[in-house]
Amino acid sequence: MLTPAQVADRTGMSRSTISRKISSGELRAVKVGNRNRIPYEEYLRFWTATMGELVEATSEDLRADLFA
Repeated sequence: MLTPAQVADRTGMSRSTISRKISSGELRAVKVGNRNRIPYEEYLRFWTATMGELVEATSEDLRADLFA
């Protein structure tokens, strides 16, 4: 289980962004007391999806930089 701060550090996002993604349902979290904890498997799913979107969004720019 990871804290929102740990997920933020690992993804390069802010803790508040991670909290918003939990609130919106984009990132599943489990309440432990009054704190959110993100299961490691959920972190991996989120990271893979986020990095896939990033690569897709920047692939044309990268291609142009490499082969222009």
